[in-house]
Amino acid sequence: MQQNPDTVWTFKIEDKGELLLVRVEGALNRQTSRDFVCRLGAFIKNKRKNLEINLSGVSQIDSVGASAIVGLLDQAGELGVSISYVEVPHGVRSILEGFPAVEEKALADKESFFLRFGTWGADASVGFVHSLAFVAEATVGSLLGLFSRKGRRKGAVLNEVFSLGAEAVPVITVIGALLGLILAFQASYQLRTFGASIYVANLVGVSALRELAPLLTAVVVSGRSGSAIAAEIGSMKVGEELDALEVMGIEPIKYLVVPRLLAVTITQPVLTAIAAFITILAGMAIGVLYMQLGFDAYLNQTLQALQLKDLIHGLGKSVVFGWLIVLIGSYMGLRVKPSAEAVGQAATRAVVASIFALILVDGLVATVNTLLK
Repeated sequence: MQQNPDTVWTFKIEDKGELLLVRVEGALNRQTSRDFVCRLGAFIKNKRKNLEINLSGVSQIDSVGASAIVGLLDQAGELGVSISYVEVPHGVRSILEGFPAVEEKALADKESFFLRFGTWGADASVGFVHSLAFVAEATVGSLLGLFSRKGRRKGAVLNEVFSLGAEAVPVITVIGALLGLILAFQASYQLRTFGASIYVANLVGVSALRELAPLLTAVVVSGRSGSAIAAEIGSMKVGEELDALEVMGIEPIKYLVVPRLLAVTITQPVLTAIAAFITILAGMAIGVLYMQLGFDAYLNQTLQALQLKDLIHGLGKSVVFGWLIVLIGSYMGLRVKPSAEAVGQAATRAVVASIFALILVDGLVATVNTLLK
């Protein structure tokens, strides 16, 4: 029977007189940490020699494993034995440095700039390949999901439509209203100087429909739902629920990601349309009540300024933005390491990465549209 790599660890010892070189390999996590402390603790008590522990072979570590190292340091200190940890991988070091006792007593060796850069490059290349495979699998699963419900629970898409869409309407409405007020006031401040106050309707309508409503709606959904997706999937991974799904023959991507992609394809354009409508309505209120432009004049100017291509452009971008939010949030959740702290970090990374991707894609689309005109 094949052993689970998450529950296996070994250590090899080389005697150097007053110093013992110990090479640890495998996993230091909640499944193995107790055995790690008991075996090495008994070894230290019997030998009473200084130890240099090589962690280059450690494949993974979580907060429980780091706590075990702290306990081992305290135990060695009581016996007058010193321990130092060498060749610590970047991923392991990032967790260990969260424990001041480890950082002060044991992590004497520091990674060089070139080692850090090389490690970052290797991790980035592996992550890029994994992300491409994830996007491909999620995209194919979503396309197949249009014709078959196999692999996902009944009513999953409707539940996600409510979570991603309906619950976000109040926030989107308030932000749209405030955005319309700001745009109208700022535009009137400039345009009234030239006697062109009526063009406030053009500015508010076109900018809201083409750019601001899709982008700000996506930012709100990213902060509200993108982080929640990453945290939920990450918690399921830490709790080994994803492994349980695979054991039952259920693909986690089809079960968790595909329903959200299908739902956001519906909800994001609707939310964007609501935000654009409220923004234009708020701008109209300022134009009529504050600038005294007249309701009919403002409405006619808005209808003349807006074109069908503006609507297609705004709603089309909103779908792309929605997919980016769900894919990034799901990917960050699936890549969570087995620790409670990593779940919060994944949620934070999902929001930051989503907003960066949204602004980057929006800038690229605007640049291409300008160059093609």
